Amino acid sequence: MKHLFLLFLLISINPIFAQSSNDEESVNYKEVGRVPEAPGCDVSKGSIEEHKLCFQQYVLDYVGEHYQYPDMARQLDVQGRIYVNFIIEKDASVSNVEVVRGLQEKSGKRKEAALLAEEAAIRIVKSFQFNSPAYLKGEPVRMSFTLPINLKLQRRGGSFWDLFKRRD
Repeated sequence: MKHLFLLFLLISINPIFAQSSNDEESVNYKEVGRVPEAPGCDVSKGSIEEHKLCFQQYVLDYVGEHYQYPDMARQLDVQGRIYVNFIIEKDASVSNVEVVRGLQEKSGKRKEAALLAEEAAIRIVKSFQFNSPAYLKGEPVRMSFTLPINLKLQRRGGSFWDLFKRRD
């Protein structure tokens, strides 16, 4: 029997500027002076690097706790990496959530299951909550961020050959 194990990769950085529907540029995560303040992170203390680590940890922990692997994807053993890009607005809300690279299933039920997994990733990112926006040169800015989510199912208890090992 398989159980769900989500392995989340470190946050990747989208190196380009993103455009919103209102044509206001967003700043890349790597370029902001201060990342958005996530719950449990105090941006008034510590270095920029510490703030970024806290932001990343919040995102990873939140996805790890709230992502629900769709039953169909689990049953069909659909696994892989989903890249979700989103913008944290000047009011700290999340917008423009989209899968920029999804699971690479070609057709049939596996493709349907992959789409369900991608929709679950979008739902979880849309539910992020931040206390304050990103800042650049003392001004609030829209920040673009790309999150890779690696979905992997693992077997319980080791390899097939472990079943035949002698137990003393």
